[in-house]
Parts: sequence; structure tokens; C-alpha cells
Amino acid sequence: MSRSTAVAAVGEVLTVTRIPAGRLWGAGVDVIDHDRFALAIRRTGPGLLRRVFDDSERSGTDWSRDGDELARLGRLFGIKESVVKIAGGLPTGAGYRSIVVGEAGDDGVRPIELRGALARWAVGEQVKLVGGVLPAGRMLPSGPSGPHLDLCWAAATCGESGTEQAW
Repeated sequence: MSRSTAVAAVGEVLTVTRIPAGRLWGAGVDVIDHDRFALAIRRTGPGLLRRVFDDSERSGTDWSRDGDELARLGRLFGIKESVVKIAGGLPTGAGYRSIVVGEAGDDGVRPIELRGALARWAVGEQVKLVGGVLPAGRMLPSGPSGPHLDLCWAAATCGESGTEQAW
């Protein structure tokens, strides 16, 4: 597998080739159903977007029309859900805006910044987080009439810092 590919499907096994250095502390996955996510956004309007996404994550969002933009936000939401699973839930005072998912690098891996109570949790546990998306169409059957799903993931590592390692 090429090192430029962060996530690849090998049979039914998900392989992550780059995460922050250290021991794997925890991992979380979430399957995002884009149709249900888009319906929720259309029902609630921009209020839900403001409660869930940081300004940098939703910049330029035309949630009312742009299906590609809603899919991008759905993937970010799935990564955030994966982080919540790693943390064992949202601590008091934390919300989805406390999790800021960065832009994907050339390899598809996204840095994750935590704020407030979640940042204090990460410092206490000495973990760093990254995340990404594996289009479920590569692993699950889907078609024009089938569900539009993506597998989102996050990984937390502890120990060494500063360098990254391949698995």
C-alpha cells in the first residue's frame, strides 16, 4: 500500500497507515447516513450548524442547496461522533463545537483540535487525536437508491510526541 494513502480497504479490514506516534489509546468509529443528516439540517436550519460546527468548519456553507457541502459536514459530524466515543461521552461543559476537525492532508488524515473540557481531558490522558473517512461504498454495497453512507473514524494515541509513525 502506498504511504500517501491514509486509509484503505483491504478485504473488510480497515488499515490506517499514519497516526501520531505512540501507543494506541483508543479508537472510535461512526457510520454517517448522509440522507438522514441532510434531512436533520434542512429541518433545523442554520441553528444546528452553529451548535455543532466551529466557524472554520462551516465557512462558506450553503446548507439549503449544496449536497456536496452537506456531505462534507456529515463526514465532519461522523468524525466528531467518533471522538465522543473515544472520550466516553462529552464531559460537562463540552459540546460538539469543542471538537474541531481540521482539513485532510494529502493522505486523508485530519488533525483534531479539542477545546475546553475535552482539551483538559486529552491533556489529563496525554492523548493526541486524528480522524478520517472511508467512503462506505468501498466496503458496503450502495447504489443510487441505497443508503449513502460513510465510515468515519478517530484514533487517540498516547506516549511519544512530535513525530508520526506508520503502522
